[in-house]
Amino acid sequence: MSARKLAPRTPILLRPGARPDRPNVKYKFAKGTNKRRVNCGGSNNLAAPVPCDIICFHADMLSPVPCLFHQYLGRTMSFEPPARPRRSAPRLARLALGALLGALGPVAGAAEAATDNFASLSLEELGAIEITSLSKKAEKLTAAAAPVFAISGDDIRRSGAATLPEALRLAPNLQVARVDARNYAITARGLNSVFQNKLLVLIDGRAIYSPLFSGVFWDAQEVLLEDVERIEVISGPGATLWGANAVNGVINIITRAAAETQGLFATAGAGAGLRTGAARYGAAFGPGHYRLYAKSVRADDAERADGGANQTGWERHQAGFRIDGALPGLTLAGDAYGGKLHQAGTADIGIGGANLLARLNRKLAGGSELRLQAYLDHTRRDQPNAFVEHLTTVDIDAQQSLTLGAGHHLVWAGGHRVARDRVQNGAAFGFLPGARWPGPTCSPRTTFCSRRRCG
Repeated sequence: MSARKLAPRTPILLRPGARPDRPNVKYKFAKGTNKRRVNCGGSNNLAAPVPCDIICFHADMLSPVPCLFHQYLGRTMSFEPPARPRRSAPRLARLALGALLGALGPVAGAAEAATDNFASLSLEELGAIEITSLSKKAEKLTAAAAPVFAISGDDIRRSGAATLPEALRLAPNLQVARVDARNYAITARGLNSVFQNKLLVLIDGRAIYSPLFSGVFWDAQEVLLEDVERIEVISGPGATLWGANAVNGVINIITRAAAETQGLFATAGAGAGLRTGAARYGAAFGPGHYRLYAKSVRADDAERADGGANQTGWERHQAGFRIDGALPGLTLAGDAYGGKLHQAGTADIGIGGANLLARLNRKLAGGSELRLQAYLDHTRRDQPNAFVEHLTTVDIDAQQSLTLGAGHHLVWAGGHRVARDRVQNGAAFGFLPGARWPGPTCSPRTTFCSRRRCG
């Protein structure tokens, strides 16, 4: 972001590692500036704010921002937070619309305000944050036996991220690179490319995996970010619990319970090349709660350095539901989506799909817990002059957690997955064989496989 227009201006660049958020710190200035004093157009012996064009960094050491300093004799300065920048017209419009919709849905506003704000938690409260992805059971983040980073839903909302890949930038143990308007390269370690295939990505326990390259088509993934409770990112191999796809890590996107998203919520936004709109409604029924949502996102083509269009724009529309508590411990959820992805030289790529998930959690006698989960997922990808893929996946998973003695916890589980992948090859591109109905997919953690032997 560029510095504010202040006059007179003297550009000053703080060396990497300088922490302008800490007051009364002595700074060393970059080559070319006065090492004894900095002339910003004011008197050097006055402890008063002087307008200058100074490039500094926020506490995250990533975002350059314009700053004002109190100037003293020598090289001692104290930081004064930058003035709030003038809001752009789209931002003002979005704030006005948000205020209007907030007035229409006070219940939803109260639910949104109740979300955890990690920044306001004490060290003891931060240490009590629970995660579930590492050991397939609830445990404190500080007791995790692997590098784990949790992105809270409040973090995502404060960041302004409009898409799932942009939200993943908040995890320091991930490398997220945007290639063009719709393609992302996301990895946890090693070399990165759009065809990275060593991360297991889950949305509420449902694997978003394509057998075409053992990876994720990020241009087809969407969630309502306001419904995300947290994103748990595990670095390092996780095949023992999650299977062969979890080579470099696991990303588990966990959405909020339907009881936490009651009332009416709607949002709309527009920015540089991106327009979004979403609506959600939640209510109670009998013993449980439900929510319905719809979301639409449209991105313009990227622009090359020479001013030409890079035809990678896209539009995506998605709707879904979640029901909790129709039966004790039962969750039902589903999504359906469709969209078009721009591609140079051909017609648009067509994407679509739908999924349905059921999960049952029960506490048994003796303190043990039982979890049963099953989902059906169908996706379609029509890439002109290349291929048309139809993928149908059925997955069943069972898990039991037992407490043994005073310091031991046993988790055992089994899973069975069947995927039917049918590909219609184009004239110049193809996958062989074009259709497969493989045997069961059994991970190393599996102790049984539905009516078939696991090798």
